[in-house]
Amino acid sequence: MGRLLLFTVLTGCVLTGCGRISFAPTVGDAGNDNQSELVDAPIGPRWTLVQTSMSTSSTVTIAPSSSRNLIVVAAQIANAGSITSITDNAADDDDVNANLLNESNTYVAIPAARATNTNPSNVLEIWYAQNARRGATKISIGATAPVLAAVAWEVSGIRTIDPLDTAGKLDGQPATIAPVGPSITTSTAGEFIVSVAIVANVVTGASAGSEFTNDCLTNGNGWAHLADPGAAAGSHQAQWAQNTSGRYCASAAAFRVSP
Repeated sequence: MGRLLLFTVLTGCVLTGCGRISFAPTVGDAGNDNQSELVDAPIGPRWTLVQTSMSTSSTVTIAPSSSRNLIVVAAQIANAGSITSITDNAADDDDVNANLLNESNTYVAIPAARATNTNPSNVLEIWYAQNARRGATKISIGATAPVLAAVAWEVSGIRTIDPLDTAGKLDGQPATIAPVGPSITTSTAGEFIVSVAIVANVVTGASAGSEFTNDCLTNGNGWAHLADPGAAAGSHQAQWAQNTSGRYCASAAAFRVSP
């Protein structure tokens, strides 16, 4: 008699969103050849994009943030300015450290992701807060020049300690209708990548076939993230389209998922 295979029906999962799901057979009791079963192969950690919010000022309003998530903030600064600080109004009454109540999450700059452009003289910076406390609804950006645009991403499933893997930038790029982000080479599978292009004209969206999803067109720029939470380790690069050729700068940063 042939071996009977039992298949488990998976629900609540779209294959195109979760990646390939494979099965491995497991032999049942040695004395019963009719008993065997298939079990799911292990699936690694996955990040989830909780929310994306944008602003054309120094204040970004978000839905209340959750505990232990990653918050990434990218901002376009005018007149070759720079960001001096980023704070929020987090107030986690469950925090084990009582002295942290009603205080901002700690945002740190990614120096390797500071990109500059000329004509116009704009700057792009990316900052992040790891292991964030819950309850933040307002992110405030302090800068030496006007903040022209800012976008915040909140992501779950990211390492709470040392989440940043790598970052890169492209300064003062030649005029083009197809601006790109820096090529980012991730060291582990499934990393969350943010990529931003500050353009002289107007981005219309991500290029056809891009592995990045464009989240916002704030101030005519491209603000994107790598779409696949199971993307292989290796090189990843965002690309956008714009109707009119122009100079640009771009930055990107990659964050590791929880072990």
